[in-house]
Formats: sequence, structure tokens, C-alpha cells
Amino acid sequence: LQAKVRWLKEDLGMDDGQLRSALCRSPTLLGLSLAGNLQPTVAVLEELGLSKPEIAKVTSRARFLSSSIDENLQPKLGWLVARGMTKSEVASVVLRCPGFLEVSLAE
Repeated sequence: LQAKVRWLKEDLGMDDGQLRSALCRSPTLLGLSLAGNLQPTVAVLEELGLSKPEIAKVTSRARFLSSSIDENLQPKLGWLVARGMTKSEVASVVLRCPGFLEVSLAE
């Protein structure tokens, strides 16, 4: 657990309030694999152009870090791109409404 908390604070840059908020929203966060889930998810968000402080802010407000990249995150980001959004615009949506990454795309 300590390694994950240290990673969230030191590598991702979460402050105590962000960490507390993230853990209250998603206590299972501490059960996730760093290499198998947390780091790859952060890498996807960095590829969009989000900075680590922005990712820390977003992850403290939503529960998508525990979601599958292939089954959840990429399809939602791809859905926005398919509607003509640029990478920068998709990043803006994630920043303004991180809960979008938690909703179902099924009609």
C-alpha cells in the first residue's frame, strides 16, 4: 500500500486533499497494480497532452483509474475523436468532465 500511496503523491503529484478525495471515491485504488493499471492509464492521459498535475486533479474527481484501458478508457476517448475532436479537445473534455470516462456509451 505504501508504494502506491508514494507513487500517487510523488510520481503523480497528488496533494493530501487529492489523495483523500481519490481514495474516498475509489478505495479499490490501493488494490490496483502500479505496472498493470495505474501507470498505463496515466500514460494514456499523458499521450493526450495532460500534465501530471492535471491528471492528479482529474483522478481525484473520478473513478476511472480502476477501469480497463482497452474496454473502457480507449473506447470513450476514441468515441470523442470519432466525432471530430482533436487530441487537445479530448484532453479538455477529460479535464472539465472526468466523469465522462465513467459513463456507458451504450444507448
